[in-house]
Amino acid sequence: MANVYRFHRLGGPEVLQLDQLVLPPPSPDEVQVRIKAIGLNRADIMFRNDEYILKAALPSRVGYEASGEIVRVGNNVKHFSSGDAVCILPPDDLSLYGTYADEMNIAQQFLVHKPTTLSWEEASSVWMQYLTAWGGIIRAARVKKGDFVLITAASSSVGIAAIQIALQAGAIPIAVTLTSDKKDTLREMGAAHVIATDDEDFFEALTAITGPEGLAAAFDAVGGAQVMQIAQVLRRFGRLIIHGALSPEATPFPLKLAIRKSLAVEGYLFAEVLRHPEQREEAKRFILNGLVSGTLKPCIDAVFSFDEMQEAQRYLEKHRRFGKVVVTI
Repeated sequence: MANVYRFHRLGGPEVLQLDQLVLPPPSPDEVQVRIKAIGLNRADIMFRNDEYILKAALPSRVGYEASGEIVRVGNNVKHFSSGDAVCILPPDDLSLYGTYADEMNIAQQFLVHKPTTLSWEEASSVWMQYLTAWGGIIRAARVKKGDFVLITAASSSVGIAAIQIALQAGAIPIAVTLTSDKKDTLREMGAAHVIATDDEDFFEALTAITGPEGLAAAFDAVGGAQVMQIAQVLRRFGRLIIHGALSPEATPFPLKLAIRKSLAVEGYLFAEVLRHPEQREEAKRFILNGLVSGTLKPCIDAVFSFDEMQEAQRYLEKHRRFGKVVVTI
């Protein structure tokens, strides 16, 4: 039997309940993993609230990330063995493969060996943030050495990952946050410049930083009216990659600016990387190299125990976090 958090109706943290489910042997292409830690994501909240791009099939599992130890392997599994320490990549079906569990079966394509340099907590908080940031910064925005790249919602786990990945690519990250109290920490994380939008004029600050060179790319989690200001500062052939919609405002399309400056404005979802085997392997190599070398370092904001899952969800919803929320088993 496995202990699995599921929701039988849509709603807040209170809808999560701990169910005991029969855990069958892994299928030929699956691996059975005993979970050690679970990384939480805002997408988890949106999924159980029916606000996400994927829809839950009730009763539904939930959870995109985890780390753990392999218990059993299917007959067709070649690169993993019992006892291996692994990370679980974000699966493509949350209702079926959600990671809020103490033990689970998962297809081998969603596994990566855990770097020995990472704790279980760190290993559970790697792949959603770094795959999202790699796909947006490296593949979609195509940043290169010396480029100014704007990163909004920079104190989130994905924002921090984007700063680190931009640095690993040799780019110059400009972090955007709401308040000035996070400026020093974002600089410690590697941001070359930080703009606090509650305390300074966003457009003036961004223009002063980028100067006549302009902005090469933006990795935006917010949307809203600010998109027009970003487009104004983007240089010719600049790229605006939008991967979130945190702003409650409507998001305009900068039509005339896009035409005049030949801008690329692109919606982006991390699953694009996972759906393409070549991109997935390229991303894994880039991320693992960064984790081993120390240029990529997961930032954990808070850790909860498995029986505190509802409290962890409330914390994830209400607090202005700096990094990842993790649940340990």
